[in-house]
Amino acid sequence: MQISLHFFATYRNLVGERSITLEVEPQTTVRMAIGQFLETIPHMRRHWCDQEGNLMPHLFVILNKRDISSLPDGEDTILQPGDELDFVPPVGGG
Repeated sequence: MQISLHFFATYRNLVGERSITLEVEPQTTVRMAIGQFLETIPHMRRHWCDQEGNLMPHLFVILNKRDISSLPDGEDTILQPGDELDFVPPVGGG
């Protein structure tokens, strides 16, 4: 099944694409899809993951317009065909 990944601001520049389509297996979780993406673009791992491989707290991952941290299963949410994952860097201002 296919899902879409969208990259914003500095992540778009680092990935070199506005969005990509990722082919994933049924029952793939958000965590698994991110891992699969990082296998294809490994330099993003240092921007998104700590030394243990966990997502850094400053990375905002949005699934279908909802922050994954607000979902009951978080990173373990199972993806559906056509789902969209947005990756948003922290925004500062004053």
